[in-house]
Amino acid sequence: GCAMAAAAFEYDAKPGELRNAVAAMFRDWRAFLAESAREAQEVDLDPSLDPDAVASEIVSLYLGQHLEKWLLGESDAGERALSRLDALIRSSTSVP
Repeated sequence: GCAMAAAAFEYDAKPGELRNAVAAMFRDWRAFLAESAREAQEVDLDPSLDPDAVASEIVSLYLGQHLEKWLLGESDAGERALSRLDALIRSSTSVP
């Protein structure tokens, strides 16, 4: 599993430096994804989409598959998440 996702679930409600560091990492990742979406809007991502919402959806897919795989033992969780990500991209772009 992912150590950062595990730390997020473990420390999300526990104040302190570790929680702050994990939260900062997720904020940075989400900001990177949002900026990537903004850049993609210059090429073929639907310009009406909110880049921050796109980033949140991607993070949600990742964290959801993490729970499905590790907590629920669903070995195909990663494949399903990739399929949902592919569907999100295809519905938001002109990519065939």
